[in-house]
Amino acid sequence: MNGMKIFNLSMLLLGGAWALPGGEPEWTTVFADSVWSDREIAAHAEAAPPVLVAARGEAEHLQIRLTITPERLARGTTLLTMPFVKVDWGEFTGPDGVMLPREAGSFRTVGLNGTVGGDVLIPVDRVLLRDDRPTDNYFTVKVPESAVPGLYRTALTLTGDDFAEEIPIELEVLDAAVPRVPTYPSVVTVTSIPLAPLWWLEPGSPEVADKVAEYIRFLLDYRFCPYAEGGGPMMMTGSPWPWYDERSRELLADERYTHVMVPFYRDSARLLDPANYDPEELRRNLAAIRAAGKTGIFYIADESTTEEMYRRIKAVMAVIDREAPDCYTLNTFFIGAGEQHTPEGFRKVHEAFTGERQIFCWGEYAWLGQSDFAREFHALLRPEKEQHWSYVCMGPGGDEPNLLFGMTGVQNRAVWWRAWQEEATGFLYWSANYQTLRDGGIHSNSGLPDGDGFLVYPGPYFGVPGLLASTRLERWRDGAEDVELLIQVERRHGRETARALLDEFYRSPAETNSFFPGSEALRQFKRRAAELLK
Repeated sequence: MNGMKIFNLSMLLLGGAWALPGGEPEWTTVFADSVWSDREIAAHAEAAPPVLVAARGEAEHLQIRLTITPERLARGTTLLTMPFVKVDWGEFTGPDGVMLPREAGSFRTVGLNGTVGGDVLIPVDRVLLRDDRPTDNYFTVKVPESAVPGLYRTALTLTGDDFAEEIPIELEVLDAAVPRVPTYPSVVTVTSIPLAPLWWLEPGSPEVADKVAEYIRFLLDYRFCPYAEGGGPMMMTGSPWPWYDERSRELLADERYTHVMVPFYRDSARLLDPANYDPEELRRNLAAIRAAGKTGIFYIADESTTEEMYRRIKAVMAVIDREAPDCYTLNTFFIGAGEQHTPEGFRKVHEAFTGERQIFCWGEYAWLGQSDFAREFHALLRPEKEQHWSYVCMGPGGDEPNLLFGMTGVQNRAVWWRAWQEEATGFLYWSANYQTLRDGGIHSNSGLPDGDGFLVYPGPYFGVPGLLASTRLERWRDGAEDVELLIQVERRHGRETARALLDEFYRSPAETNSFFPGSEALRQFKRRAAELLK
């Protein structure tokens, strides 16, 4: 900001932007809420930045689109005259002089992922003005859990060659909190199979295990409980090392890591064989998990459809019930018994497993867009032993919530809205990194809808070290934070009151886009939730 004060001595004030005498504007600026995807910004652009509204412990974002002016473009964009814009901001000044540190904010530019367009968020301190399209950026504020409620202000300063702009940022911190530890768990796979070639690592090497652990730590910041998969499908190892290994202690020590996968199978060629485990290895892993106070989950079968598969699953579950009666078994389903998308087919799935300590994890496309089916299934559960979770994988498509490329930002954010409305108490996403390098970008492996099964990018492909979030991951977390407020309202005032809040902006899967009234509805939702929680 000191540089900005010096600039002001010789700049002409032009609203919120300054140009040196004889200079001219180099870019134009518009703003949008983060609920809109890059393809939607033009339709929802605002001339002034909207107020950021967030609870304590919540992340909130402002999208900033910069477009190079024809005058600046005419001056050339060669290697020697690349138009870069420096970015800076200061502390956040709040009520009665209370401050939030500068570090509460972060600035990322939206990088292009091949032909897909903008999805990867790259931390930067300067932005390149492109000559072929606008440059989109995220300014994110992570509100400290200790923040005093009230209105905070800072200024984002953008400085070009002989042009600068000061953008006023207002942050409304509500008298409510998003808990650091998620109330309902969300689990996601980190698989080592595509990870090794993308990071130029030898498959099965210690470096691969270290990289898996890096992904797990990264995803914990996004309200996920990640788990490792290695050696083939369904070979869930939880940690990249045994849970009793010293290297797993750091992961188990994190309070956000509430639910952990327990490895069971020892041979990927003998899935659903109840003898396919090492009793001593299992007991050592369980001892470490119990000592850390975590909830253990055995993920033993995927998308079972036949009574024969149900029988084999129950044989494995009988072993787990004997060895680990305090843990859950998780099985995924995308269709009812007899391959029926009907309440009767769903009821028969429950009947096949009743009596077991079980998580029924249902693919959202099982319900064919009819959330009443999900709620009817939920009503069958025995709360002391059974849970209903949801997942998305490949589908659903159309206007229903999911995390695929080409979907609207609302569809990304609404994944947890839908799960909560359908009374799910957990969420599974099948992979955070099932991706490959092709067509000049990072894409889902062939045969999958693009964007399916990955939410995190390897930074070196975009010129930075470490891991990078996608815009879809950010919107997913935004929706998970929304649901934390709904859960608190439900517990304080009942489900009908909480459901009425959600009904203001989300009604049904098929209407995710058409019913959404706009981003102002989300700000009002948060304010009303905070009032109810006083």
